[in-house]
This record gives sequence, C-alpha cells and structure tokens, in this order.
Amino acid sequence: MKKERIKEIISEIRKVISDKQRKSVIRILYELLSYFIINRDFPKYYSKHMLHRKDSKNYLDYYIGKKEFYKIRTLPEDRELVTFLENKVLFHQHYKESNLQLPKHLGYNLGKEFFSPDGIRDIHSLNSFCHFMEEMMAKTGAASIFAKPISGIGGRDCFKINAEMLGQERLVDAYDKISSSKYIFQETIVQHSLISAIYPQSLNTMRIHTCIYRNGQIDLISAMMKFGSQGKYVEAGGLGTILISIDMDTGALGPYAWKNFEWGGDKFIRHPDTGFEFAGFIVPHFEAVKKMAIAAAAFLPYRLVGWDVAITGEGPILIEGNHNFGFWAAQIADRGFKKNKIFKAFYEELTSASK
Repeated sequence: MKKERIKEIISEIRKVISDKQRKSVIRILYELLSYFIINRDFPKYYSKHMLHRKDSKNYLDYYIGKKEFYKIRTLPEDRELVTFLENKVLFHQHYKESNLQLPKHLGYNLGKEFFSPDGIRDIHSLNSFCHFMEEMMAKTGAASIFAKPISGIGGRDCFKINAEMLGQERLVDAYDKISSSKYIFQETIVQHSLISAIYPQSLNTMRIHTCIYRNGQIDLISAMMKFGSQGKYVEAGGLGTILISIDMDTGALGPYAWKNFEWGGDKFIRHPDTGFEFAGFIVPHFEAVKKMAIAAAAFLPYRLVGWDVAITGEGPILIEGNHNFGFWAAQIADRGFKKNKIFKAFYEELTSASK
C-alpha cells in the first residue's frame, strides 16, 4: 500500500474518531464487518457517506463497497462520449445542435489566444484582457461574464467578472490563471428569484441523474439542489457547498441540507447565510427540468450521467453533464441507492453484463 493511501486512511480514521456525532467504535466495527460479510466487498466509502453517525440507521441501503464503486464508475464508460462531458467547449458545440436551452457562449481561450465569434485575439497583458472582457459585456449586454476551466471539476478556479472588477488589482489573479490555462466564457445566468431568495451570491443549480438501459430506455434516478454558502459565488461540493434532496414526484426540497464530511458534514434545516427554511420549498419548473434531463441523455447516450441544470424565470438551462457526478452525494440525498428501484435495476443490468 502506497504511503499516500496510508496517510489518507489514517486521516479518515482520525476524522471519524473525533466526530462527536459518531456511533460507538464497537458499532462502527460491527457495521463494517456486517457489510463485508453480506456483500463480500470492503466498505471503503462507509465514512464518506457519513454512515458512522448515530442518525444513519440504514447503512445496508448504500453502495459503499470498493468493488461496487469500481463497477459503477467503469462499466458504463464509453471513452468517446466521455470527451463530450469532460470538455465544456465540445459539450456546448454538441448541444447547440439540440433544442435545449444553454448558457450564452461568448468564447474560449487556449493560453493567450482567445477565440470568440468575432475571431481570434492574442491577449498578452492584463490591460488587453480587461478591454476584451469590456467588449464582451458591451456587445452582449451582460452584467457579468462567468469563466470556468474547459476541463475543470468541482467548481475550482472559476471566476465571475463584472464591470467593477475591470482595471482593478483583484482581476490580476483571474488573468494570470486564465491566460496560463484553457477557459470557456459564458454570460452569467440570472437565476429564478425564488431560488435566489435562498442564496443570492451563487448560481444554485440542480443535479439530476439519468441512466440508460441496454434497450435504450432512459430513466430518472434522483435529483438534488446545490447551494453556495459563506458568500461564495460558486456552488460545488468541493468548496463547502450545501446539498439537499429533491422529491422526484413533487419537486419539494428535503427537510435538511448538509455539507460533505470533508467540510464538517454539518446539517441545516435553514440556509446558514440567509436563514431560509428548506422544507416545503417547491423547485420552480421541476417538470421541465426532468424533461430536459431525459432529452439531454437521449442527445448524448452516455449510460450514467449527473446533469447540472440552472433554473431561470423562463425555465431550465442545461449547464453541463458529469460522468463522474459525485455518486456519494447522490446516495446521501436519496438515503441509499440500494433502495432506489431505478438505480438498483440499472446496477443489476450493468453488472450482469460483466459476468
């Protein structure tokens, strides 16, 4: 076993032991052993799903085994289609041929070369970058521009650029990172006022999961909302975002949201920044979001995808698709996929084909 992995295990054990909400050590060991005996699989992701906590009674309803996760991550894999999900420029180029609503595309860059509908620009200074952003906003009428890495994950290194930032020292970091990497530029989406009331600083998106059976049938598995917090303008699980389940029939938010265990695993019945109470809130345009997810899956038939969808006053906008979509969070939101009839049927079909 590599030293890095040993360090990870030790760190994880320390987090579990120091967690004031954990079960007794004897109970944790009992559940780990029971899962291993029943499933013949090492429960590697037991603590990541916060199953060590006293309020987690149904640990056997989760796919937490090392072999299980490997199958879920690798068996649906189609490398030719993964490229469309990993590369945001290619994703946009593909889906602009569909009838689905997308963010307004403003261009992309490859290092210091910037590509827009008006042509190619060489931008070698902060001053020329500011002028370029200013031109984009003036031409489109956008209040701000959102820049994100073409192959980025987890919301890291994204930038929201508005007129107030132009020519300011605070834009230096954005320019340095953008000009030394590859970014896509989009008009900032104005979300639905009801969603903004929960947390206005970030675009709060829905993650809705689809699967495709061998016969081509598409099903919806589950959905959850992702809200920013602590003044951040990007919501993403790796940045301390809070997550909350959505009832697939009614579109209602669950009774509480949570942060992932790496960020403390806190639970909230109200948004910690705004005090908005989650329970009973109905997500606007939820039926339209479900139709969009099915249409997106049909247009790019990768077998297991988590679609990120923004909700505006006019309806949903498709942001991106994720083949590696934070399976742990989806399971926590749904209280374990082993009792989700749709995913269970998909998993059984998926694994039966590999035997």
